Amino acid sequence: MPIRINLLAEVQAAEEQRRRDPVKRTIWVSGFAISLVLLWSLSIQLKIMHSNSELTRQEKQWSSVEKKASEATENLKQVAVVEQRLAALNRLSTNRFFYGSTLNALQQTVVDHVQAVRVKTEHKYTFVEGTPAKVTGGKATPAIPGAAVEKRTLVVEAKDWNPTEQNYNKYKDALTKFPYFQTNLLKSDALRLTALSKPIADQGDATRSYVLFTLEMQYPETTRNE
Repeated sequence: MPIRINLLAEVQAAEEQRRRDPVKRTIWVSGFAISLVLLWSLSIQLKIMHSNSELTRQEKQWSSVEKKASEATENLKQVAVVEQRLAALNRLSTNRFFYGSTLNALQQTVVDHVQAVRVKTEHKYTFVEGTPAKVTGGKATPAIPGAAVEKRTLVVEAKDWNPTEQNYNKYKDALTKFPYFQTNLLKSDALRLTALSKPIADQGDATRSYVLFTLEMQYPETTRNE
């Protein structure tokens, strides 16, 4: 039986040992792992760059929206102010003092020998400062807006052509009892006789004389705080 001798057996064994070397295998595995980590890091960087770009775009869009929102909010505030003023003007127009009703009541209040010669009104406004909201001892006190207090006075100057009968008092009583003045004047001391002259001779007829008298009527105060 022939004997075969493999002269390359030693070289082949050494090569096989090199292929099975754990260090070399570890290096290949580590290199592959490092490559994966690098690829993962690169993908993360790309995502970060994309996110930063998207963030920049969103910030620009938000700035644009915020500017428009601020303008809209300011416009709404101005609209609210205008609406408040319009509402206040509407209340003023619907709740104002009507001279027509007063003059109509005066012409329906007639007393013999009394002649009204002048009617005038006085309007006075007093401004009342508002107070801000505050907290005292844990208790909140709401703010009180400023207001204007309107005071109205009606003055009637008249002649009494028969002063011996004291028709000026009769005229005063007639005004006091008239329904319009009973409803609209202050209840206590609303109508007062503020002036009464001495008898004055009539320039056209020396046999006649009269006295001038003045009646003052106080209306209730009106507070306007808007």
